Amino acid sequence: MMLILYGRADCHLCDRLEALIEPYARASVATIEKRDIGDRPKWQELYSTRIPVLLAGDRVILEGRPNEKDVKQAFENLSIRSSVSQ
Repeated sequence: MMLILYGRADCHLCDRLEALIEPYARASVATIEKRDIGDRPKWQELYSTRIPVLLAGDRVILEGRPNEKDVKQAFENLSIRSSVSQ
């Protein structure tokens, strides 16, 4: 499963979310692709006030300031959806 983490350099919230999701991503064999919203005007337009934003496919699963419980729930929901779609 591919997850996309939108953020920007020197963003403490982005670093925090990355640290929170890393163990869950590793356990679920998900790959995280980091994207800096400064690289593309469209990303800046879509996510500038919402970063960090984590997507699975085209669906936002986390954004802003999620806590550990939110992250756990998001990954549990991904596991359920993944099981159903197989």
